[in-house]
This record gives sequence, structure tokens and C-alpha cells, in this order.
Amino acid sequence: MLKAMLVAGLGRTGSTALMTLLATAPRMFVDRVFPFENRYLTYLAKLAVLLERQAASPKVTGQQLYDFANNDFGSYPWQPAGVRLPANQWLHSFWETFSVRAAELLPGAEFYAEKVPAWLPARARETIPVSTIYLFRDPRDIYLSSNAFMRRRGTPGFGRSRSDTELDYARTVAHGFWSYFENYFMDRQRPDCLLVNYPEMVVDSNSLPMRLQRELGFDCHWESTPAHEAHRTAPDWQSSLGRWSREPLPAEAGHFLRKYLHAPMVHLGYTEGHAPAVPLKVEFRSGAFDPARLGRSPEGQILLGEDALDVIVTSSGHGMVLPLPPFDARPVREIWVSLSGNAGDVCSVYWRSRTEGFSEERSLHVDYCGGPHWQVLRFPVAKHRRWKGAVAELRLDPFHRRSGPADVPERGSLRWVTLID
Repeated sequence: MLKAMLVAGLGRTGSTALMTLLATAPRMFVDRVFPFENRYLTYLAKLAVLLERQAASPKVTGQQLYDFANNDFGSYPWQPAGVRLPANQWLHSFWETFSVRAAELLPGAEFYAEKVPAWLPARARETIPVSTIYLFRDPRDIYLSSNAFMRRRGTPGFGRSRSDTELDYARTVAHGFWSYFENYFMDRQRPDCLLVNYPEMVVDSNSLPMRLQRELGFDCHWESTPAHEAHRTAPDWQSSLGRWSREPLPAEAGHFLRKYLHAPMVHLGYTEGHAPAVPLKVEFRSGAFDPARLGRSPEGQILLGEDALDVIVTSSGHGMVLPLPPFDARPVREIWVSLSGNAGDVCSVYWRSRTEGFSEERSLHVDYCGGPHWQVLRFPVAKHRRWKGAVAELRLDPFHRRSGPADVPERGSLRWVTLID
């Protein structure tokens, strides 16, 4: 069975350059088609998840199953009563078959490389051999590079819509950055995970190939091709580093990225010192959080760890009043929650004023598809007609189940809640 090298990082982080490097390894099976976005493993993993999941939509219908010419697909159109396999068993079978075919096409193949979404490493490692290369770049440079690429192409992309303001897109970049960083941070001690910073690919061209050979066991080397030159938005490698310090960066976008990405930027070495304060944030980790301050429901129990809070849900859900001071709703546009686990299928926030109680009239619900990876859910509270005035208390119900209590206690985890300008 092929061992998969998973390149986990946002667009414009150097993922295409890294894939170009990996593709030079003689025993690496990969479609050498620029820009290396034939994602076989992601496709098979998503198919495996759909075969396990009973989502309300989309589902393939009985009529579509009968129609041989129809190409739509989705979850089962019925509730399986007999054979129902978990996603990891499906994926193991799919990948075993894929590996056999790859070995026929490339005799001696041992590895496979692919750019992957943030959710895939935690899912894939449950059942097939993988190593994850977490790839990061200064988010200010990601922002500038993405916009430059979109201007040259003449169409939006990288999560940006035509109607987005610079600040809107800064939120998109920050959210994507956090999605990958949360998974890296919780994987950082794993021997099958590797951190690669963009400067490592630029400053010393020999460093990264040597590290990949030493830590992952294959030889590769840098190549330069005209097609890859067209993918760049800077004149050369060196000028792609720290471009935010030389090119115009919209002030509000730069301020937002520094404010809400300060912690991961410091961790990765992209900035230092103090950042604009984020007073409306709760971090669920030892040393920063006191469980005794948490107003919580009797529907479960909590266990505080070094990096996260585990929630054992024993009923239909769990609720907690967050230890935040009263605040004005007006400047808060979104609420972001970092969480993980298979508990529940909906995450909710409730708020109340000093004279009102919690109610459905002042609540917002977001669908939650649980899994072993970390997710950052976004609650667009500013779009709610009752999000206004002074908020006396904010309640988070992170792992509720619409269908009622599960058969056995379920476990989820929380890292933080942040109120976003």
C-alpha cells in the first residue's frame, strides 16, 4: 500500500512548489500535471465519508441510481439496516486498490503526494499509512499573493467573491489559516507530521530536500520549469518573502490579520512582540482557563487538558455560559469556535441582555459535521436581527444532537471561542 505524503496548507503558501519538489522523487507516484491538483486520495476519502454519513442533503435518489447516464452522487437514499461500514474501512479498501494500480503504472512506487484539505490528515491516518507536511507562510504574504494572482487571472478565487471588501477577504484568509493551524498545533508532537515554513523553501534550497530525505525517506531535488514561473506573482523567490513590508497592504486587512492571527504568527516565527488586544476571547486550556468560572449545564462533564477542553455529552447536548464580560454587540460581526470530535450535529450560540433570558429568538445555529480533525466554525451574528445592544451573557451549546440523545456518551473537544470584528 502506498504511503501518502499529505501537503496540508492554504493556497499561495508554496504548495505547488512543494508538490513540484516531491514529484521529483523516483518512487513517488503522482500525476505530474501542473498545478498538481488531481486529488485522488481526497476524492476517495470524501466518497468513504459519504458512504458512512447519513446527511440530509445531497443524497442520490433511487431514480438516479437506476439512470445509468446520470453522474450525480451522494449519501445513501435509505437508512442502511444491514451492511454499513465506517469510512475508514471503505477508505482502506479504496486505497489498497488504488495502490495496486499505481504500482502497475510506476513499478517500485512506495509513496504518493497530494495537496489536501485540513480535514483529511486526521481521517486518513486512521486507516492508511500517511505523513503530513503542514505548510505555512506569513498570512500577510498569502493575502497579497492571492490578490495578485486573482488580478492577473481576472477572476476571483481563493475563497474571495466579487463583492468582498478587503476586510471581508482578510476574514476569509484568517479563517483558512486557523483551520490548518489548529490541526497542525494539535498534531505538532506526532512523529508522522512535519512542519515546513515557506522561508525554508526559499532561503536555503538544499535544506528542505535533505530534511525530507532524512525524515520521510525519499530523495528529491528542486527543478525549475516555465509553467511554474507562470504560477508566481513575484519576480523571483527572494522577493516573495516579506512582501507585505514592501508592497501596499490595506491597513484594515493588515490590522485584522495581526490582531486575530497573532498567536499562530508568533508560534511560526512571522512576528513577535505585542498584538492588538483581543479581549473577547475564551481559551479552553490549562493555565488560561478556570473551569470553576464556567456556567454549564448538567447534561455532561468537562475535562480540562493542556491544550483543550474535553466535553463528555451524556444527553442531547451540552451548554455553557462563557466567562466573558458584558459587551456591545455592534462591533462584533462573527463568533468563531474551534472544536473537534464526533459529538452532536449542530453548534449554537445564545445571547441575552441584562433584563432578558436566553431564548431561540436570540440564537444562531450552525450545522456541525463531526470528525477527528479540528474545525473553526463561523457564526455570522451581525446578520441576525436581534444581535444588537448590550450583551450581558453569551452561551455556547457546542455538541447538540437534533435527533435527541445518542445511544452512548459522546466526546467532543473545544480549544477557543473568539468574537471577531
